[in-house]
Amino acid sequence: ACEVADGRAACVPAAVSTCRAGGNVHYRTFGGKNFVFAGGCTYTLAKPCRPDPALPAFAVEATNERRGDPEVAAIVSVAVRVYGVTVEAVKAETGIVRVNNRRSHLPVSLANGKLRLLQKGGALLLTADFGLKVSYDWDDRVVLKLPAALASQACGACSE
Repeated sequence: ACEVADGRAACVPAAVSTCRAGGNVHYRTFGGKNFVFAGGCTYTLAKPCRPDPALPAFAVEATNERRGDPEVAAIVSVAVRVYGVTVEAVKAETGIVRVNNRRSHLPVSLANGKLRLLQKGGALLLTADFGLKVSYDWDDRVVLKLPAALASQACGACSE
C-alpha cells in the first residue's frame, strides 16, 4: 500500500494474516490461536462473513480424512472457489490441480490473470489479485494468507 509520510510518497507492505493447518490437523488461526480438530469432513477455512461488493466472493476449504483412530486425521484435499472457478488440489497429485473438475498441469492462469497457480518447491501456490494466497504441499499442510483487513472479516476455521 502507498501512503504519504512527511510529505513523501512511500510504499509499505500491507499487513498480512496467516492461518496454518496440518500435521494431524493442528490449526493456527489468523489471530494466532492453536487448536486440534480431527473431524473427517470438508471444512471452510475462510470465506467472507458477509458479501462485500468491493471484493470477489471466495471460499477456501480443506477436506480431512480420518486415519483409523478417531483422534487422527489428515488433510487430503484443498479447494478454493473464486472468480466463478473451483480449483482443487488432491493429496499425492503433485504438480496437478483440478480446475472445475478437469485435471490441469501447473502453471495455470485463470480469470484473465487474476488467479494464478504454480508449483513452488514441493507445494501448490495459488494467488489471487486481492491478496489471497493458499499453499498446499499435496500431503498434509495448508497455509492461507489474507490481507489483515480481509482476514478480520473472514469466517471459518481460520477466523477467531
